[in-house]
Amino acid sequence: MSGSVSASPAPRRSRRELLRYALAGAAIAAGLAVLKRVFLPSSLSPAGRATLDSLLDTLLPGGELPGWRETGVMPRLADELARDRRGRRGLVEGVAWLESAARSRHGAAFTTLAWAERAAIVRAAEVEPAGSVPHYFYRVVRDRAMQLHYAHRTVWRALGLPHAPQPDGYLDFERAPRG
Repeated sequence: MSGSVSASPAPRRSRRELLRYALAGAAIAAGLAVLKRVFLPSSLSPAGRATLDSLLDTLLPGGELPGWRETGVMPRLADELARDRRGRRGLVEGVAWLESAARSRHGAAFTTLAWAERAAIVRAAEVEPAGSVPHYFYRVVRDRAMQLHYAHRTVWRALGLPHAPQPDGYLDFERAPRG
């Protein structure tokens, strides 16, 4: 015998086995996509920013007081929410929920709806169960937008206040502001 080893042909895989590998690969890919969405949510798209603009137009429109556009709430709000994973995920999924609700109720994008139609969708997010994406999104965006807006000099001056309501507050809160 000459010491050489003859190579045997590679074993053939059955169709069933190949299908099993393909399905396992697809399941792994789907699982990774879900994990990526949960742990590494994407940032807000330009269309998402426009939807958030429309939400802020609904919550803080201009009128007697300056609106959110005069106080520059949007960039700070979006930046703050995008800093951590939960905030970014809530922002992206909340905006997607607004769009979905607008399309299912009115057949149009949230940004194209009249103020009253947008307000009804915002109210629906407010009354969703605590812990749901719409409720979390509504609470976080509304609360932080209000804080940023009413802390702005143009707003508290328009209200006749001598300084921002927070963080100091007003010890003489039982009396109306002097204006």
